[in-house]
Amino acid sequence: MDEPARGAEFGAHVFKIARDEKGARLTFLKVTGGTLTVKQTLSGEGWEEKADQLRLYSGSKFTLLQQAPAGTVCAVTGLSKTMPGDVLGRETAAQAPVLQPVLEYRLLLEDGTDAALAYGQLRVLEEEDPALHLVWNALLREIRVQLMGPVQMEILQKLIESRFGLKVSFDAGNIVYLETIAAPVEGVGHYEPLRHYAEVHLLMEPAEPGSGLQFDTMCPTDTLALHWQRLILAHLAEKAHRGVLTGAPITDIRFTLVSGKAHLKHTEGGDFRQATYRAVRQGLMKAQSVLLEPWYAFRMELPAPSVGRAITDIQRMQGEYEPPEQEGEQTMLRGSAPVRLLREYQTELTAYTRGPRTHPAARQRLPALPGAGADRKRAGLRPSARSGKSGKLRVLRARRGLRGQVAGRGRGGASAAASARRPRAAGAAADRKIRCARRRAGTGKGAAGDL
Repeated sequence: MDEPARGAEFGAHVFKIARDEKGARLTFLKVTGGTLTVKQTLSGEGWEEKADQLRLYSGSKFTLLQQAPAGTVCAVTGLSKTMPGDVLGRETAAQAPVLQPVLEYRLLLEDGTDAALAYGQLRVLEEEDPALHLVWNALLREIRVQLMGPVQMEILQKLIESRFGLKVSFDAGNIVYLETIAAPVEGVGHYEPLRHYAEVHLLMEPAEPGSGLQFDTMCPTDTLALHWQRLILAHLAEKAHRGVLTGAPITDIRFTLVSGKAHLKHTEGGDFRQATYRAVRQGLMKAQSVLLEPWYAFRMELPAPSVGRAITDIQRMQGEYEPPEQEGEQTMLRGSAPVRLLREYQTELTAYTRGPRTHPAARQRLPALPGAGADRKRAGLRPSARSGKSGKLRVLRARRGLRGQVAGRGRGGASAAASARRPRAAGAAADRKIRCARRRAGTGKGAAGDL
């Protein structure tokens, strides 16, 4: 087999992150072009570090290299920002993973370990496998992790116990929803406290399904300096922005910077961070938001007598299916259905067919069907109080209505009573000031008697 052509310019693919016996971080990579040498400076998106050592591993033992030519698979120490899937040098970015976790679980510590301390330890696992998506909720002081299902959950439990000595369990979990917008909208963010100033105008447009978030600028440099524009785009990408329906992350939106303002004296970098976040939020509040839920594409292997039951179940789950196909003694049924309705169906299918299998795989996200989002309510996530115009979930609208009634009752009752007491309290305070002034002046007119 012919070797692929390798250029003289350095390039490498990172495929694994690990730790040695002393806890040193190891970046495993394959050199695809040029030569990697010790103390060579490597750079990525927002970082630049030097390769301290080049290790060629054979089992648990290794030998140190002074240089690694193209085609070498080695471990590099001294890099703290690399992640699996990163590219270095002339290499182009790899494609995003096809499968994404669609289930989120709360990690429960059984031995009473502090959750914040455990989260710091588990971040090591996230570096090794970015698909875990560990999230720390500071308000509830809990750890949430996104997984593919029970098999990965069991593997993670054993890995945590063997690596860190922690016994953990998981709750029932909920669905990972996303949000997007249905039509273009402009969001404006203004930040102007004392001696600070920034203003950002963003055009938010729906993007192709599955494309994620995209960032661009069409603002003239005469209106806003180029370094401020780059800072705004960096602030857009640095944070997972939340939607206004269920608090789920947003996706499939194209952000375009159309205008902005800065002050020559009072504008600082942090001002544009606040203005950018406010522009995104204001745009989402104005937009027609859409809740996206994940679907599973499945293939069932069924005996002929069970096909009718399976089709009835798919229709009950509001799913889609193709005409059945006969393959030997088994019948193949292919289709798709929402994850929230299909996730527990494997047990039911095995019960009434006595062994046939279903093979689910994550598919594109589609607009949510009626009833979606209820588990987000159980998880304590709720929309903003001002998002009533764009909300389409009845359960969340009812919660907003209840909160509005409580606020209205306060304005109509407690506020009215407070306004009625305010003149009386102000008059009493004025009388006390007059009496004190007269006593200090020594007039004696009612001073002792009034007091």
